[in-house]
Amino acid sequence: MVVDPNPLSPDDLKRRSYPANQGTYCRSYCPSHPELHGVIFDLIDELLAHFNRTMWIWGDRFLDGEVTGMGQWDAAKNGTAPAIHAVPKGIEICDWRHETAHPSAGYFALEGFRVLSSPWRRSAVALRQLDAIRLARMNSSPAVATFRELYRELRKQ
Repeated sequence: MVVDPNPLSPDDLKRRSYPANQGTYCRSYCPSHPELHGVIFDLIDELLAHFNRTMWIWGDRFLDGEVTGMGQWDAAKNGTAPAIHAVPKGIEICDWRHETAHPSAGYFALEGFRVLSSPWRRSAVALRQLDAIRLARMNSSPAVATFRELYRELRKQ
């Protein structure tokens, strides 16, 4: 018996089965079905509370790639950006950046979320993210500049 070393993943099979999925970059939360929000968010809240955890989520799908000019890799071009207004504010956004330190952490903070800046391998990007955090702390109200509070809480754990 010969085993394919590169079998198709379930996502690959779905893309082939549904022509509308061709060219799909990644699976994303779909804001087109708001009737599911209550069920999903309540379930997630219950699980997080039971295990005394906070949910972290990548923030790129909450950024409009067309409006921001960030494109489909650092942001979304599939209509998921408006979901930022539907998810609970208790979620903490991981604002990942690979090549450029876009000012998205400040946007997420202004929307009421706690933010974790998440650079990858480029130290220059990490330093620019740090500069943006410091600028927010100096020029924002405490409600917006929550980075310091988050750091203190993480150190306690």
